Parts: sequence; C-alpha cells; structure tokens
Amino acid sequence: MPSPLMFGGNVASLSSDEWTTALLTNEEVMAVNQDASGTHGKRVAQQGSAEVWTRDLSGGRKAVALFNRIGHLKSSSASVRFPSASMNTAEPRISTLRANRMHRRR
Repeated sequence: MPSPLMFGGNVASLSSDEWTTALLTNEEVMAVNQDASGTHGKRVAQQGSAEVWTRDLSGGRKAVALFNRIGHLKSSSASVRFPSASMNTAEPRISTLRANRMHRRR
C-alpha cells in the first residue's frame, strides 16, 4: 500500500509557486506516487549532479525518474546514461509525465 503524499512547504505560498503547484496537481505524477505496488524507489545511477531513480509499479511496469540536482540553482543541463537492460524489458514504452505542464521558474 502506498504511503500518503506529504508536503513540507508553506501551503499559503503555493499561489505564487507555479512549478510546485503543477507538480502536486499532475495526475500522472500522483498516479506513480500512489501506485498500488507500494514499492520504494531506488537510485540506480549517479553521474555528477545527475541521478536516475527507478520504482517497480503494479502490472509489471516501471517508473524511471531523471533528476538534475543543480537545476534549481541556475539554468543548467545534464546528460545521463544508464543501461536500459537494467530495466529488464526488451521494448520500453516511454511517457513524459512533465509534458509541458511543469517548467522550473528561472
């Protein structure tokens, strides 16, 4: 069973924080967070400030998250490589959950 989503920020400031509001109201992101498998994510790769995390989901699916840990400090990009064989699937179907809904403010 998934744990409840906990938000540790100032709820009153959300009206001026479009990025966080978009994240917390993105139904696809919340579906991954609340997936019935109840498994925990784990970091599978780290290269400098870039990290790759995976989480097994119900129905044999897998979520993969890419993070650029210095992106919140300034405009930056990162390249990340990790073997898709570690996902144990011959032909992955890729969906972008951010899909033009969440853009980090500068």
